[in-house]
Amino acid sequence: MGLIYDPLLTLTDERKKVITSLENAIATYESTDRTEPPMVGLKPDGKPVLLYGGEKVEAIPYWEKELARLNKEINEMRASAFALDDLNPVVLSEKSEKKDSTNEKKFTPDSVTGTGYVTFQSTRAHAASYQLTSLHDMYPDLKIIPADGPHNIIW
Repeated sequence: MGLIYDPLLTLTDERKKVITSLENAIATYESTDRTEPPMVGLKPDGKPVLLYGGEKVEAIPYWEKELARLNKEINEMRASAFALDDLNPVVLSEKSEKKDSTNEKKFTPDSVTGTGYVTFQSTRAHAASYQLTSLHDMYPDLKIIPADGPHNIIW
């Protein structure tokens, strides 16, 4: 089942930016023959400064630390957010009716995308399922297509 979970999407977008910044810092360091470590300016709240200013710290350790923090947050969010009870349609509709702060980080009925993954143990089973025409008669919008590789899916 596919889900739309905005807090997780926000964290993964932030993680992509941190990875890009870390890769840029490493490339900069490599281009100077490892003589000058790249620096990043930080605001008083610890966030990076976009242009100039702020307290200067070495960029590579800073971005590595940020990446580790985001990886931990993403893993914790995935573990806590995807409890089976949260995906039950009855529970979803009850939660959307209540305005309880504990439900804010959980799913709403609109979170379910109608997308799902099915895996097969053999290519024969896959081929047989692909040729099922009875499902197409019952569900005209049903489309069977190969999924992206595991590295392109946020599990």
